[in-house]
Amino acid sequence: MAGRRAERFWLFLFFSFVLPLPLKAATVSFLVLEAGRDAVAADSHSLLWEGSLLDVFFEEGHIVSNAPIQSLSSPVGSFSMTNPAQFPREVLREYNAARSGGSDFFILALLDYQGTIEGERPKSVALRLFKIAANEFLGETRYTGGASGSRPDETAAMKNTIKNLLSRLKN
Repeated sequence: MAGRRAERFWLFLFFSFVLPLPLKAATVSFLVLEAGRDAVAADSHSLLWEGSLLDVFFEEGHIVSNAPIQSLSSPVGSFSMTNPAQFPREVLREYNAARSGGSDFFILALLDYQGTIEGERPKSVALRLFKIAANEFLGETRYTGGASGSRPDETAAMKNTIKNLLSRLKN
């Protein structure tokens, strides 16, 4: 009889607390795009952004994937980055791959290197969030960062900027 009570107790706990928990993990795909520079090896700041994006979303329980970092020599303002139908072909290819892979969201990290020299931080970073199923631009978060500061401080500031984007994920 005592074993039966214990069994009922554990079933009660399971159905009361574990089963009702919402599954809020979204599948998120990323593309870091270096704009305003020729195709060269990925900049260390671009790699830092890529790693920070993956870290923040993974730590929040989301399923993450990323495409290789891309470079475009065109300046940021020369193409639409809020309408997937008007993406440059390099970006559209990755967006469609994310769609085919079943991703819920696509994040385009647009790093503006126009007018900078090799090794400098990007002038600005725009994190643009898209809901893939609806082909919908949900918004962006910007980061301009300082010209100085330690790498850990810069990484913490990047991650705070990325966390601001998390609130826009809507299923």
